[in-house]
Amino acid sequence: MSSSLSDLKHSVGLLRSSLQTLSYKLSFTNLLTPGCTESDWIPFRNSCYLFSHDTMNWTKAKDYCEEKGALLLKIEAGSEKEWVRP
Repeated sequence: MSSSLSDLKHSVGLLRSSLQTLSYKLSFTNLLTPGCTESDWIPFRNSCYLFSHDTMNWTKAKDYCEEKGALLLKIEAGSEKEWVRP
């Protein structure tokens, strides 16, 4: 019986975590900018991000972003650093 209760507590913890993640993701549904409606764009903290796999210099990347109605992200400080891989 103790094992069943432990398993149930573990399942409830996983469910709670999943609900928090879902709630966080759903919080963007009313905040999405037009770019976020496209499948490649990723919503993150009230902004939309596109990770392009194309290789280009800074000027071409900036022009590409402007054509999409976006700005080229320059990671300096703040929450965007969470995107940087160690």
